[in-house]
Formats: sequence, C-alpha cells, structure tokens
Amino acid sequence: MEVSLVDPDYLHLIWDEASAVLGKSIGTAHGRYSMDHIEYEILSGEQHLWLVFDDDKKVTSALTTRFVSYQASYYWPVNSWAERISCAGADQCWKRWKDGQWTTIVMAWK
Repeated sequence: MEVSLVDPDYLHLIWDEASAVLGKSIGTAHGRYSMDHIEYEILSGEQHLWLVFDDDKKVTSALTTRFVSYQASYYWPVNSWAERISCAGADQCWKRWKDGQWTTIVMAWK
C-alpha cells in the first residue's frame, strides 16, 4: 500500500481512475458537491486529493481534504486541521479517518 498526495498539475493523468473510486462517496455529500465541483476545487488548490495504491499501482481508496485555520478565541493561537471532504474506497476509508490514520498522514504531509 502506498499513499500519495496528487499534484493538481498531474490530476488529468489519474482523474478517471480516482474519480471512479471517489464517486462512490458523492451520495454522502447530499448535493453539496458534485464530481465536477470536487475536480475544480482540486485543480484550484482548495481541496487536496489523496490516493491509496495497492501493490499493482491500482487506486483502491481516495480522500479529499482541505486545511482549515481558525482562531478559537482572542487568547488562543490560530489552530489548523485537515477537514475530510470526501472519502471512498476498498480499505474502509472512513474508518481509517475516524481512527486517526488519515489525519496523521495528512497533517504530517502539511
């Protein structure tokens, strides 16, 4: 298994395969996102596309995130976190996010 962040400049090379996997999660967006919208936000840098590849270099899971910064109050410093937007795949993508595995990978990459 290999996890990789996709550079938006190379999205066109992998989008067909990635969107086929990611598209499985679009129903959970309840109309907030379409695949075209997600693609646009990846290309514009607002969302980040993460892919999991198996040993044969086939995409098995896909995750999109965006980094969110906020100041909790006047007295607390600015914090940031990775917000999961879409998540789908063969290896229980959501469970991995909930268990913190994806969060650790994404925040380490930042």
